[in-house]
Amino acid sequence: MAAVVSVFVAVISPAVPGATAAAVASQCDKIPCGRTIYYYLFGYFTSMSAWLNYHWIKSYPLSKSQGVAAHELGHIAGLDHTNRCVLMVPNSPARASCGISTPQTDDRNGIAAMY
Repeated sequence: MAAVVSVFVAVISPAVPGATAAAVASQCDKIPCGRTIYYYLFGYFTSMSAWLNYHWIKSYPLSKSQGVAAHELGHIAGLDHTNRCVLMVPNSPARASCGISTPQTDDRNGIAAMY
């Protein structure tokens, strides 16, 4: 039986009155800047969706926003979090401090091993 995976990436923007740029810059340690949700029906995987929290990433430089989006797409590809300096490190500040915004060799090797 062939599996069909639909990928939907959305940008959400919750209203958080009074948030400052400094507060926004540090929030992705505490509040997810992105989230990947997996859907199952009767025990079978059916689809997944990735969400980016625009309220928190709108002040990011393009490369850091790209890192958040690429990280969530990594989950869609099947990658889990790791504590190394690669795309799948669990938080944006760590990814940014490594200068990571695209899949690295370890990420690509992980995907290649699965498929």
